[in-house]
Parts: sequence; structure tokens; C-alpha cells
Amino acid sequence: RVFSRSSRSKCTSRIGIHGKKELSYDVHVNSNRKIRCLSSTTSAASSTCLEDFFGESITFIHPVTSIDHNDRSSKNEAIEALDSFQLGIITRGKTCFEGGDSEGDSIQASHSVAIAWANILSQAFAFNGPDSGSFCPMLTVAAVAPLICQTGVDYVRYLDRCLMASSKSNNFNNSSKTDILILPMAQRAVQQLHSKGIAAQTPNLLSNREILHLKALNELLHNRHQDALSKYLHILSLHPGDVLALALAMDVAYVVGKPVMALRAATAVSRYIEERRQRGASFSSLFISGYNAASAWVSLGLALGGKYRDAESLAQMALGGDSSSSGGIAAAALSVLYDGEGRITEGASLLVGFDGIQRYKDCGWLAYDVKLAGWGARFVLDRDGESGGNLALRIYDDYFADRLTLPAAQRTCPHKTQGFVRRAVKAGESGGKTILQTLFGFEDKTKSAQQESDIISTNKGYKDPQSHKIIALESLLTFLPPTPQFLTDATLLLLRLTLAGVVSENDERWNTLKDGWKSILSELQKDSSCVQPLHFFPLADALSALLADANEHDNFAATSYFKQGLFELGKLMSLGRNATKESKSQPLPAQKQEEWSRVVSLLSSAVEGREWATSRIRLAGSGSINNTNHLAAFDQDLRPIVDHAICHAAVIAKTYESLNIARSICSESVTLRPNCPESWWRYSIVLDELGDSVAAQNARMACKTFGSGVRNL
Repeated sequence: RVFSRSSRSKCTSRIGIHGKKELSYDVHVNSNRKIRCLSSTTSAASSTCLEDFFGESITFIHPVTSIDHNDRSSKNEAIEALDSFQLGIITRGKTCFEGGDSEGDSIQASHSVAIAWANILSQAFAFNGPDSGSFCPMLTVAAVAPLICQTGVDYVRYLDRCLMASSKSNNFNNSSKTDILILPMAQRAVQQLHSKGIAAQTPNLLSNREILHLKALNELLHNRHQDALSKYLHILSLHPGDVLALALAMDVAYVVGKPVMALRAATAVSRYIEERRQRGASFSSLFISGYNAASAWVSLGLALGGKYRDAESLAQMALGGDSSSSGGIAAAALSVLYDGEGRITEGASLLVGFDGIQRYKDCGWLAYDVKLAGWGARFVLDRDGESGGNLALRIYDDYFADRLTLPAAQRTCPHKTQGFVRRAVKAGESGGKTILQTLFGFEDKTKSAQQESDIISTNKGYKDPQSHKIIALESLLTFLPPTPQFLTDATLLLLRLTLAGVVSENDERWNTLKDGWKSILSELQKDSSCVQPLHFFPLADALSALLADANEHDNFAATSYFKQGLFELGKLMSLGRNATKESKSQPLPAQKQEEWSRVVSLLSSAVEGREWATSRIRLAGSGSINNTNHLAAFDQDLRPIVDHAICHAAVIAKTYESLNIARSICSESVTLRPNCPESWWRYSIVLDELGDSVAAQNARMACKTFGSGVRNL
């Protein structure tokens, strides 16, 4: 490849994202933006290589025998759309703007992300559509991979069906080839690696990073998330400055429940990022792009891997540097380490206090703000017990129940704001910089103040604001159907509220949540050859059994002890079922005692090293059980089940073996999280049931020392 020259180009020297001195040709295009441009040609195809905001190459390919209908200005617009959405993914939506505020902060954050998302999807379709004649794989990768990482390919099929239904309901007369469908576009992208003819030249024109991203996308399209994670780790080994790959690796590690892999991804790039920060410190005008966001992701990986002290210092440094880009991820990292160390009061202040909410309230990517708010509600319950239930329940109703109650098809997309409602800097401080330059410090003196003002005030979400199809796409992306991650977070919080005595087992919220699970599972099973569409997401797959009907038992009876235990727990608690519960004042029948004791043994299999608890249990109709490993999930999400549900079942069963299992779990909890009031309270209840009144009183005194509030078990 050689630098393309033109009469309007000049060769300059600069410090690149990788910290190396490079020669590049600044090509002045219609938007007056500087982009490094290279070109390459084979016998069948030619390519143009531009740089994205992070300095990574983005290749545009077209046959040499045809005219490249996408001129330089349209490629420039595509790169700008890519930059905006990549930053939105990395910051979880904090750098996305213009969302309408008519339905509250959470919907505004989702709408802001939807604007940037619809923009890059339309750009990706323009370059990778069936009639585009050109090809730019990274546009498709950036637009599709972050979604499939967390939801799986069957959810993307569901979104495409929603898009087609929207087109029909709005009486669009255009050909189906003009419909922006996500999955076919992703499939066309990965097929370029295996095609013949002109497309066979594609791998020769793409960079190694782009090929690896396509291979990772190919694994995701088959729901092979573990293999995709290996590909992302490969990318980080060769390209440690690829912050997008780091974010995707973290997402996949979370879905497959591998904290060790999250730690490995973080440590693989941590020194590289730190070295670039130190080198960039000597250049006041050349701040290394995205450093704070990348540092926040590293701190999250360290926290998930148990390296709490290093994670805390790095997260605080990221927040101190630029919370407008790193606030959401740094808050997640701090909440993980606060939960792991039992620093409950700090966790509640971080995620529920006003100042803490400001860090993540703009994180609208796949309801990331909702996830963090749910964590905050669980911190409140751990700190205050049942007396904190009103606040925790209000969080559930504001963030979760509203999205479950009203179907997306009945909601209207908010109007975009005329200007920025949220600004990264105060008015007058930008100094004539673009949004990206304001956030990450790059200078560009070629832009006029009027041009910068136009960019800051408009920032269109798509090229044609009047396009009905783009508006329909934007509306769907704003009010996405509940994702498996969203339903998982809602289930964990509502279960925690129920075990704390804040809501009853017969609460209508359980019925609404059950309908949400049934709806999404039925949609995911359409056009899917897999009986268990959530097999790639072990925690969501298991929690779906908590509210399953009795006739669905055979679908998962032989899959795992843990999933069977959740099904029996939901049945005994009558969650989402109109069953009559036994009075607590009456003695529990021996059969019910045995059933609750069985739940304790089944749920204990989720904990590594406790598989012995199921040694005497046989599942009906099961020849072999896939229980060679414990449930793959992060501790923060397992705790509402392992620490709370098992102890709840053991206290009801009152059998000696169940109580001793609960006591060992409580002992582990108060040892690892000694500052958590709820852990000491549960321990006191179990000790009372075992007859150790002295130790139980000491545990209650420790609970009062670290927190306050009425407790219930």
C-alpha cells in the first residue's frame, strides 16, 4: 500500500495512537476533516484505507471494473458515523447526544444511542448492502458485533422481524432490498472471507485486525461466544490499542461467565495503555485518544478478576481524568470491587446517590444504566434490609417495570433535542473543537468556529432526518424488546426484593416479568434449531427456569442441577403462579420439608466445590447430567441466588444438612465481606436455627455495627 497523493494533500509528521512517529497525507475532504488515506489494488479489486478516530485502519473495497459510487465525502461520513458509534459502545452511550427527554433520563439515554446506532447501520448498509457494489466490513462489525455479544444471534433475527413488520405497518412501497436488516448484512460481511471470484480478493486487501474482527463476528453468528472471546484476545495481543476489541472481549467474558478471561483481556493491554498515557503526558496538545475510557475498561477487568486494590486506583484515576467518557465503566468497576469486599455503604452511595447517578445516567447502550441502577438497589437492600425496600422498589419500578409493562410497539420515539442537553464541557470551553476532540484532546486548527458550532448544535443521527425507514429503525432501537441481560437483571433484583420481604410472592410484578420471559423465549425459538436459545448465556438460561410453567419442565430437566433447583424454587415460592401458599404459622409438612431441602442441594451445585450436595439426587428422566462444572457467572450476579435463596430455603426446610450448608455459605460470606450488614444478619438467623444463640447474638451485633434497618428472611 502506498499513500495516495493529490494536489490538495500534504505530507505531515504526527504522533499516532500507537505512540510512533508516522508520515501521513492529510487529505482535505468536504467536511474539512483530516483523514489518513492509503490505496491498494489487486487484479480484481481496489481499496481505500482511512483511519478511524483511534488510528486503526478502515478499508473500503470496490471492484476495479466498476465505478466507486461512494465518493470520498460519503466515506468520510461513514468514518464519522463509525467514530461516534464506537465511542458510544466504549463509553456505554455517554458520548451520544440529542436524545429526546420527554420520557425521562433512561429513555433519553437509549434514544441518544439509537440515533448513533441508526446512523452507522444506514452507513453500513450503504457500503455493504446487496446492491452497494462496495464493501467496508468494519462498519458492519462495529454496528452488529456489540449487539450479538450480549444477546445472541436469535435475538438479532427477532429484531429483523420487528423491522420488517414495521415496514409493512407503515406501508413502505420500496423493495425489500432497501430494508436495513441487521443479520443479512452481518452474514454478507463474514461471507467475504470464504467467497470466490472478486470477493476472494477481500482478505488480501483487509488488514489483519479487520480479518480477525470478521472471524470473531462469524463465531458470534453461530452463538460460539467462547470461540469469539479467543478471537478478541488474539486481536488484543496483536493490537493492544484496539479499545473496541477490549470492550467486546469484556462483554463476551461477562456473558459466558468467565472472570478470568476478563482479567486476561485487561492485563493484556494495561501496560500498553499506561505507557501511552505516560508518553502522551509530555505532549500537552496530543492527549492519547480514549485513554480514560480504556483505563476504565482495564479497571473493570481487574475488579472482575479480584484485583481490587489495583482496580480501585485505576478507576479513580479514570474518573479524575475525564468522567464524561469513563464514568459508566468506572462506576461498574467500583461497584464490583465494593460488592466483592463488602463495602456496601460505599456501593450504595456510588450507584444510588445523586452524584453517583450522574456518572452512569447517560449510559443508554443496551440499558447499561438500568443494570447499574439494579446493582444500586441491591446495595441498598444489603445496607438497610427491609427498611430500604421502598427505595429499592422504586428503582425497580422506574427502570425495569416501565419497560416491561408497555410494549415497544405502543411507544412513540421521542423527538430529538435541538441542541445538546448534556455537554462534555461547559459552554465556551471547547475552543472550537469537535465533540471527539473535546472528549479526547485532539486539536484540529483547520476548522472554523462556525463549522464547529454547526457540528456541536446539530449532530444529525442520519443523513436524511425525514426518511421514514430510518425513523422506524431509530424508534425500534430506542425501545428494544427486553434483552436476556435485561430480564436477568430484573429477575435478580425482584428475587432479592421478595426474599427481603419487600414484595410478596404473589406480586403482580412477577406475572409481568414471567410474561416478558415467555415472550422473548418464544421469539428466540422461532427459526432456531436450538431447543435452548440461551445456551451461550448460562446465567440467563438458568434464570429463565425460575418462572417456567410446569409443562416446560421437560425442556430443561436433564440440563443441570442448578437450573432444576431454580425451577423448583419458583414453584415452591409460587412466583408468577396463582397457587395457595402454606401458612407460616403452621408446621411444614414432611414432604414440603424434603422439597425445600432438595432445593438447597440443587442450588448448591452452582458453587464450585459443592457438587457433592447433589450426590444423592436423581433428576426425573435424566440419563446424564451436564454438571461437570459449576455455573459460569460472576459472583455479583450469583450472590442473590447463592447467598440469599439457599439460606432462605434452608431456614424453611430446617433440616440439619440444609442448615449446615447455609451456615458454611454464610461463614464464607462474612469472612470475605465482613463489612456487609446483610451477611451478618443471615448468619445470625442460621445460627439461631442451629441452636447457637450466643454466636447468633454476636452476629446480630455485628450487623448493627455495620448497618441499620429491619431485616427479614
